Amino acid sequence: MKYKRLFSREKSLVKNPRVLFYVMAAIGMLVKQATLFGTPPPAETATTSAQAQRFVADFGNRAISALTDPKISTSVRQERFSILLEEGFDVETIGRFVLARHWHRLTDIQKKRFLDLFRRTITINYAARFKEFVGLEMHVKSAEYTAQGGINVKTIITPPRGGQVMVVWKTFPASGSNKFKVVDVTLDNVSMSITQRSEFAHSIQKLGDSMDAFLTDLEQRVQRTHQKTS
Repeated sequence: MKYKRLFSREKSLVKNPRVLFYVMAAIGMLVKQATLFGTPPPAETATTSAQAQRFVADFGNRAISALTDPKISTSVRQERFSILLEEGFDVETIGRFVLARHWHRLTDIQKKRFLDLFRRTITINYAARFKEFVGLEMHVKSAEYTAQGGINVKTIITPPRGGQVMVVWKTFPASGSNKFKVVDVTLDNVSMSITQRSEFAHSIQKLGDSMDAFLTDLEQRVQRTHQKTS
């Protein structure tokens, strides 16, 4: 299938707009291994597995309902997306991972600035595409525990024009609650978090290993993208 070939050969999920389209479509229809993020709360029983599957399906249905309405403005769509992003994804954990060793080089103020820019990057890049997602279908196939206590929820995405894409949502129970958070999304074994981590590392190196320069560059890119999508 042409969509499967697209995902399997693509090296960068972030730079290819068609790949980004189906990544976020998968989110609408609904991490690297947990040792890289830290030790999560332990999974308990098969009931937890079923809860994780319901979380992915319910979250996706609500996202599609809120974001695909063609009558809403770009700003409203971005606002709704931002709320859903915070609800369903552990953005801080993902942000720490994608910066890798550079996270510890940031001051507290810089960390806050980076996470704000990271959220805005995701929101601006993806929210506008939801108005084009009508007709996509997602089916939850199974869920399995990881050795670190997380749950990988496997889904199949069927684009309107045919073909299938395997998407795995790496989830962990949120601390202090019975809810779940997504920490990574993989498409045919290509991880969004690992891809973003590689791209940020390349950007930081190109900017002379300066975190101030990296944050300034990231902010400028956010502004340019916002102007294009407004």
